[in-house]
Amino acid sequence: MLNIAKRKHFHGNLQYYKVDLTRTLTFENRLFDVVVANMLLMDIPEIELFIFEVARVLKKPGNFIFSITHPCFFSGNWEENENNIKMYKKLETIWMKE
Repeated sequence: MLNIAKRKHFHGNLQYYKVDLTRTLTFENRLFDVVVANMLLMDIPEIELFIFEVARVLKKPGNFIFSITHPCFFSGNWEENENNIKMYKKLETIWMKE
């Protein structure tokens, strides 16, 4: 994914890094203008260290941009095709009674 991003979105001021987000980051304090975490926060077992590190490495002011899976996708069952390949999640609507 990093190689694709580097190739498709090259810019002289844009840098990509591969790091272990379960450990202290090796970057100096207040180094970055922007930190992007796309679809990964829900997969980090100890998120507190990562959030602390993002705050530490961001310039003041800086931007932390992130996206996560909507909680509705943690429930439901995967529907599979005839080859047992997961195709989509089947979700059921729960109606609240007044």
